[in-house]
Amino acid sequence: MKQLNEENVKGLLREKSEQGVWNMLTATNFASSDIINQTITENDKSGEPLTFHIIYNGAYSKFGGDQLRSIESIYYHHPNAHVIFHTGISDEPFSIPSLDPLRKKFDLEFNFYNLTEELHKLRVALNNSPTWDQDDDFVAQFINRLPNWVTPGKSLYPLPNKANIMRAILMYMRGGIYMDTDVFVLRPLDGLGENVLGKESQKSVNNAIMKFQKGHKYLEKAIYEIIKHFNPNKWGQQGPKALSRTLKKHYPNCSFVGDDKKGVNCPIDVLEVNAFYPFRWFNTGKMCKLNFTGTSKTEWRETIEKRSFFAHLTWPNKSMPTIPGTICHW
Repeated sequence: MKQLNEENVKGLLREKSEQGVWNMLTATNFASSDIINQTITENDKSGEPLTFHIIYNGAYSKFGGDQLRSIESIYYHHPNAHVIFHTGISDEPFSIPSLDPLRKKFDLEFNFYNLTEELHKLRVALNNSPTWDQDDDFVAQFINRLPNWVTPGKSLYPLPNKANIMRAILMYMRGGIYMDTDVFVLRPLDGLGENVLGKESQKSVNNAIMKFQKGHKYLEKAIYEIIKHFNPNKWGQQGPKALSRTLKKHYPNCSFVGDDKKGVNCPIDVLEVNAFYPFRWFNTGKMCKLNFTGTSKTEWRETIEKRSFFAHLTWPNKSMPTIPGTICHW
């Protein structure tokens, strides 16, 4: 197993102390992990721990190495983090052996959720909300119809629909940081604000990464937007599109264009594109697994190393490793 040292200071991760950098994106052998060998000092564990929420609705047997590396990237930069692994799978016993080493060394909690029950809890919590009270019957009808929209075979995007609703509920009811299992933490997150979204383009934000305080009003409105305009067969309708509509409708001062500073009377930090999504998820193959060349490669590297907190890396071909010369293999 490769040991951490100064010679490993490469890739998209910035240097952390004198130990060097664990280059997660270049690893091809996911059976073992450098993070388990990392020496954690008392200084690393000082300060208030961050809470991360992860949602996984796939088959446990399909939980792969890149998803494991996503969780490991949290602990590399925040060894004292509290990570909650939420799963909505009820038809098989929980078993992901690759997570056992992390669970023994770090604060990793597993939570089974029932989306219908979570929505009922949310409905009670928002009992006095003017937005929800006026449409309480509609919300009740939505909850009753929901199983038809999040069950495989009954809609085009059942699992994304389920995850999109659940992540918004988690942020509102618990607060913390949410990230998809194909997102990688690239640097310590201490500099982030309390309520943060990232632009994926100049016209929209994405929900693959979010940070919010519990009970934030934006999330209350966003969840209502999801329910009111729910379309189980339209990609992104319950996710990025709902979050973007909520911003434009209720928080017009939150800028989508220009610098990354929040606007006047904007209760959310809407960060510039490179902060969370330095390249679009569907370009991962070009950026990491194909022989991407060109004058812009150096610029990409500088942008990511200096300005990015996360990278959203969806592998189009999981059996195809990253190769030398690509942006994920420095």
